[in-house]
Amino acid sequence: LRRHRNAAAAGDAPMPFVIHVDVRHAFDSVDIERVTALLAECIPDGRFAVSQHAEVSPAQGSCRVAYRRCAVQSDPSPPPPPPPLPFPSPVIPATDASGAHAAAARSASRRYNAVYVDQDRCASVSGREAKSLLRQHLRGNYVRLPGRWLHQTRGIPQGSVASSLLCSLYLADLEAAHLRPILRDDGGVGGGGSSTEAAAVGGESGERPPSLMLRLIDDFLIVTYSRTTALALVHRMHAGFPDYGVVVNGGKTAVNFDTWVEV
Repeated sequence: LRRHRNAAAAGDAPMPFVIHVDVRHAFDSVDIERVTALLAECIPDGRFAVSQHAEVSPAQGSCRVAYRRCAVQSDPSPPPPPPPLPFPSPVIPATDASGAHAAAARSASRRYNAVYVDQDRCASVSGREAKSLLRQHLRGNYVRLPGRWLHQTRGIPQGSVASSLLCSLYLADLEAAHLRPILRDDGGVGGGGSSTEAAAVGGESGERPPSLMLRLIDDFLIVTYSRTTALALVHRMHAGFPDYGVVVNGGKTAVNFDTWVEV
């Protein structure tokens, strides 16, 4: 964006092609088996130190208190299977959670007008325990209707503290498989992003600025300076992704150039 502003100020900025696409019923489209496999790849089997702290910030006429948790891997190498424990999350000494405390301190250093209170709640959880809990969360959802119970076999429950993250992880895998290759084919330009991440690749030495792809859970925003790439992305996304069960909402698609798609 900074590069585009500088070029625009000089009067020689190329036209950016902007695309906004929304996924239809994103949470209901998630394939439970696929996202479970992704979690198995993302979460190692080592142990994690988990700490909790309170963040107190001023609000109108009062104070706002938010409770945060921070987890860091305390043992990078997978340990042997532990013996059965009498409870799932044993309390551990504060020294064992120093990594989690340090991570919380780094987070606090980037915030202003807030007081952080260490609640001295430190726990240890293994990757196996975390994955088992997530599998139960994904596969153990039931809906009660008059006279019967229904078991949810596709999609993830909305309103859960983990649902947004799981949906974002699922769509990030879709990005890597289907969308980033289109951007990379654009003269070595690629991009990708999530709710907290954006990447732009290429354009450092070429004349055309790099393409950019951002995503907030199920909302995609793509900026490219190639009309060919923009058209390819629009038509590819509206063709759907049967292997992921994902379909975009054509009624919410917005672009700043002339094109057409069947919706």
